[in-house]
Amino acid sequence: MKKTFFILFLINLSCSSNKKFYQLVQLEKIEKLIAIEPAPPRIAFAPAFVICKDGSVAETNFVNLKHVYEISYTNEFPSYADFLFQLLNQKQRINVSDKQVSDYFRKPFLSDSSMNSIYDEEGINGFAIRYCKNVNGYFRLNKQSLTANQVQTVSYYFFINGYFRYDDDYGATSDFKKLGIED
Repeated sequence: MKKTFFILFLINLSCSSNKKFYQLVQLEKIEKLIAIEPAPPRIAFAPAFVICKDGSVAETNFVNLKHVYEISYTNEFPSYADFLFQLLNQKQRINVSDKQVSDYFRKPFLSDSSMNSIYDEEGINGFAIRYCKNVNGYFRLNKQSLTANQVQTVSYYFFINGYFRYDDDYGATSDFKKLGIED
């Protein structure tokens, strides 16, 4: 069953590889914001999701991705924004097992198969209706009935649709907000 799911997941990724989830202008804005010392926390530490060499998904953040770029990719990409463009649009995969960069990623995961089907059928709007409530223009995740892997899966799908997840440790909530160029 896991093998079948993994193969379907890889097929899904290969079919979506021509999509552009993020525009270069958005990523150039992120590049400028990350260059500020200290970088604004709402961008710097917003979770970002990348595809690993083995087809799994790993969570990191934009500060960590800047370090990964500086350690391993400055010769391959002319700028951090170009690196992000290839990576976040799933044209570049990361080897998160590489000892030089492994500490910059959380443990990779495979997205939940039942949620993949829901996303394929209903898209991000279906996810928002099923798993979130609208609170002042944000989508607040109803995570009480979700496993940790399902939370990661929902977060990943929101991310590839241009939403950033903001976690409030005090209120124990996770909100998704659409990234605009002005953000």
